[in-house]
Amino acid sequence: MFNIELQVKVDEFEARRRTIQQSLFPVELEVAKALYSFCQVACRNWNAAKWRSDKCWTKSVKEELCSLGKKKGYLVFPKKTANGFSEQWLLDLVWAVAEPDSAEKLDWRKTRRLVLACESEWNSYLDNILYDFYKLTFVLADLRLFIYRNRPTWLTKEDPAELCKAASPLSNGFRYLLMGFPADSEGKFRIDAWTA
Repeated sequence: MFNIELQVKVDEFEARRRTIQQSLFPVELEVAKALYSFCQVACRNWNAAKWRSDKCWTKSVKEELCSLGKKKGYLVFPKKTANGFSEQWLLDLVWAVAEPDSAEKLDWRKTRRLVLACESEWNSYLDNILYDFYKLTFVLADLRLFIYRNRPTWLTKEDPAELCKAASPLSNGFRYLLMGFPADSEGKFRIDAWTA
């Protein structure tokens, strides 16, 4: 199991890249770097009202992951549109190796595999965190990504990443990557990775 917490006010990712690189698979490293870089920008602008909204965080994280997935040549769902996102499929976000139909819609009959399955939960209630994390435990994907707010759960004061690790069933090599976004501009960005 791998775990690291990074400050967001300075670029600790590059300073600790060797440690991170030794512990993550290449696609995980790309995802971690993209989300950490985005998080740094957001935290620099923390006082802007929009960053107090979970919807803004969700939209921005989806944009980052959609962009990265498309660059890598995957069919990405949901689709980014002028008004936000549409065509969510199964989870908050997926990267699929599949053949689209003529309208760029997923033809599920031609889906070969899911490369990334992503769920997120910004709310810090234990039940909400586990509800969304459990979805990932049932999905056959190369990588299961869970995004959350890096702060103890409300009421029970438990660590969300430790809760998810304890809740992940033993499996045939399922890979999990968790990204904990800071609760405020002084907080830390957390990366956890393990194979169950």
